[in-house]
Amino acid sequence: MAPACLHARLFDWKHVACKHACMRTIVVNSQKGGSGKTALCAHLSVQAERSGDGPVYLIDTDPQGTLSQWHELRQADSPKRVEVPVEDLVNGVALLAQRGASYCFVDTAPTRSGETAALFRLADLVLVPIVRIPPVLGVLPPLWPCLQPQKSPSLSFLNRARASAG
Repeated sequence: MAPACLHARLFDWKHVACKHACMRTIVVNSQKGGSGKTALCAHLSVQAERSGDGPVYLIDTDPQGTLSQWHELRQADSPKRVEVPVEDLVNGVALLAQRGASYCFVDTAPTRSGETAALFRLADLVLVPIVRIPPVLGVLPPLWPCLQPQKSPSLSFLNRARASAG
């Protein structure tokens, strides 16, 4: 899917109700490391700012901190990254909404825990990147029980797949 098409699908959802005033909270989660969660968070947040859909904020809940490292190296002032302890995400996200944020992208660790379910409850949308190798394709079914009770809209897609792959 071309970036413009992905942008149109993610950033034109006037029909989807927001959980946090007018801010959209997008959680990027997968049970597999290396699936592209951090890169997706970074790229979508930058695209939202470039499209004039800001202000955009990033929250890195992965202890590895790759999104935070990327943000430190980035020279642009936006998107903004905020430090929010996992146990205080509900209040942190609510505060961002009160301060007029348009989007909050949350990068997650590749684990399944009570934290994941709490993140899904905060989400207006959960994005699930999947790498196209057979063992990894099995990670989506374990996520369904976490997603369904939260009633969070989700979108899963193949990442790093070649058009010529069979």
